[in-house]
Amino acid sequence: MKKNAVRIGLAFLVLVLSLGAYKIYSDSKLDQGSKSIQIVIQDDKQVVLFDKTVKTHAETLGDLLDEMIAEQRLSIVYSGNKTDLYGRFITKINDLESKEAGPWWVYASTTNAECIAAGYCGGIDVNPIHDKDIFTFSLSMGY
Repeated sequence: MKKNAVRIGLAFLVLVLSLGAYKIYSDSKLDQGSKSIQIVIQDDKQVVLFDKTVKTHAETLGDLLDEMIAEQRLSIVYSGNKTDLYGRFITKINDLESKEAGPWWVYASTTNAECIAAGYCGGIDVNPIHDKDIFTFSLSMGY
């Protein structure tokens, strides 16, 4: 009887330790971000100024850009508000600023399902992002 109690106690201890180790492992995986998103930034001559893949839990492109600003990966200036119909739009990335008569900051994606379905990408605050999406921002006179 005493041997059975010891075996049950050891089995319970192993179970608790295993669950604890799994919890720690899975939490550390979540901290890395569940989506890998590639951000490419080009100037008006299509010279690539930034090309990085970032890990994120962000739901929209605007949220991802906000994370990148907070981590000081990029400097971005917006116009408008997240709550506007199409959200904010970008007026400046790092030292490159859009002008009233153009060029303007635009972005496109050949991998994002919403951009493909619509034939264009919506505002940064309404466009959802998915794992392995690639977004290219360019200072351009149009799409």
